[in-house]
Amino acid sequence: WEDLGEGTASALTLRKPQLAEAKARLLAAKAALAQAQLQQSRTVLRAPFEGRVRTRSVSAGEYITPGQILGRAYDVSVFEIKLPLTDTDLSRMGVGIGFKHTAKNAAPVVDLSANVAGNLHHWQAKLVRVDSAYDSSTRTVFGFAERTDPYGKGADQGVPLAAGLFVNASIAGKDVQSAVIIPRAALRGKDKVFVANDDKTLSIKTVKVAASTKRQAVITLGLLPGENVITSPVRGVAEGMKIEPTNKASTDAEAVVHQE
Repeated sequence: WEDLGEGTASALTLRKPQLAEAKARLLAAKAALAQAQLQQSRTVLRAPFEGRVRTRSVSAGEYITPGQILGRAYDVSVFEIKLPLTDTDLSRMGVGIGFKHTAKNAAPVVDLSANVAGNLHHWQAKLVRVDSAYDSSTRTVFGFAERTDPYGKGADQGVPLAAGLFVNASIAGKDVQSAVIIPRAALRGKDKVFVANDDKTLSIKTVKVAASTKRQAVITLGLLPGENVITSPVRGVAEGMKIEPTNKASTDAEAVVHQE
């Protein structure tokens, strides 16, 4: 137009409408690109924790809908182990219903063990809380132990405390002062112990039992250290009856009773 035209060129002559249309198409394309990039970013799902995928419900190329379950993942920073506890267990540990680990309430140590690939492995955990309600079907209350970093530093010789693994739990009990430990066979009924005296007579003592297992009993009252308890069966026992005690070569003081 500058070479051939005369006067002022019109907007149509200068192709301003076509240029405006092209710019509008460019802006629309950029907006469509931004929308596509946003949608693509939303196809990547990120968990709010470091974990592992347990199950996958879809495969690459499938169409999904809002609310559809794509899979399940779990956090591996801390594992929680649910432990059924009885009243006796709570008493031995020195914790009560609704216990919660705090700076003032120390968490009992829990030793977890299980056979994995034919080998026995152990993992250390802590009892951090106890439920505040009983299970109506079992009459037990659940305690919860925690093990941090079970797939990393918390693993035993490279074997992790894997999710879904069944374990045995041994929980540290409370300290008992001035207690005497005797063989479980020496405990008669709930609170009776037969003692072999130095004069070869039998005494029946009533004791206070703090705890007992299949192998031993912890006595806090009624026995003195060094007293010989009787573990052999006794018929027609009576206070002051004559006996013939023997000490076997073992850590448990025993007496074989001969009735007279």
